[in-house]
Amino acid sequence: MDSEDSPYHVPKWMETHSELQRRGIVPPMDMLKPGVVYQTLRFDGSPRHAIKILNCGPDPSEESEIHKRLQQDTSPRNPIIPGEVIESGPKPILVMPFLAHMSTAGLYRWPRSKVFAAFLQVVEGVEYLHERHIAHLDICDGNVLIATTPRARKHDQVVEGKVYLIDFQTSRQLPAGPGVQGAITLPIAHQVEPPFAHMDPYSWDVYCLGKLFEQWASHVYRARATPPWYVRRITDWLVGDERGCTGVCRCRPTARRARQILTILGWCIRVTDMCEEVVTRALSLVCHRA
Repeated sequence: MDSEDSPYHVPKWMETHSELQRRGIVPPMDMLKPGVVYQTLRFDGSPRHAIKILNCGPDPSEESEIHKRLQQDTSPRNPIIPGEVIESGPKPILVMPFLAHMSTAGLYRWPRSKVFAAFLQVVEGVEYLHERHIAHLDICDGNVLIATTPRARKHDQVVEGKVYLIDFQTSRQLPAGPGVQGAITLPIAHQVEPPFAHMDPYSWDVYCLGKLFEQWASHVYRARATPPWYVRRITDWLVGDERGCTGVCRCRPTARRARQILTILGWCIRVTDMCEEVVTRALSLVCHRA
């Protein structure tokens, strides 16, 4: 294989793409995901972008249509990164701001209320998709990004502190919504293995939310033998007890119900964190005076 055709090298046509050049998106570039996602490298402080080649998998993909459909919606609940689908050139591509993964944004050092608020944003984004009969089908830590302060300052179209979902390669636009749509054959997931090959797609998204929450909680509470009981209860509630439902699944809550309950719990966690901070400062002041 010629080095220029290798998935580990930036395609020549991408480096010379006229539409990218017109937008100021020019080399140097580097590979993020072999044969699929690339990034611009900038050493002068200018904005960086991610460029994804669309419809490059073995199975038909609705990613391009989903992005073109949702990019028109400016709702604050929309979890799609503001970007642009460019269909001219050898292959269709998606151009979007280069944002940070949660781990590189310091998620594992955040207070629990901030982590919980970020997770709630993910749940709200999934609820938004489900309302539009879209199932993501590959929700995992690697597909959650955040607009950190430095990156938001370089891209006016993103919202500072907002959490976004990426990689709609295997996502589906479905004929019916939650509570009506039956099971489908699930695509191959990247990080979360489905317990059954056929599942309610919306319920599968919520299952993956539970696994994501479990992963984030394991890092937040890494100094403890196990996370607090309420964290384990939330995880169990979201993951549910899958029975291989062929119709509408009732093994776990809908994204809407999850968002409602977790919003209330989020308030409680914020109040608890505030109280703990007040107590800590008061003890520190007393000890200092003593």
